[in-house]
Amino acid sequence: MVRYIPQETVAIERGENAGKTVIYRNIVTDWQILATWDGVTPLSLQTPVSGDQPIVVIVQAAENGPVLAAGVVD
Repeated sequence: MVRYIPQETVAIERGENAGKTVIYRNIVTDWQILATWDGVTPLSLQTPVSGDQPIVVIVQAAENGPVLAAGVVD
């Protein structure tokens, strides 16, 4: 489960981009492993959440493998 900020505008104050404004998108603020799954057995999950940041659930193969599915939680 990933919590994120959809967009944030940041004024750059120092460095080679000083004086510019950058728009960052989909900034991950928190992530949590909800379960491990064998991909065969039916799976149903529930977890308490708080806050108003959007949530995405990602199904990923083991050991940083490919993302198999993802969906926004309403």
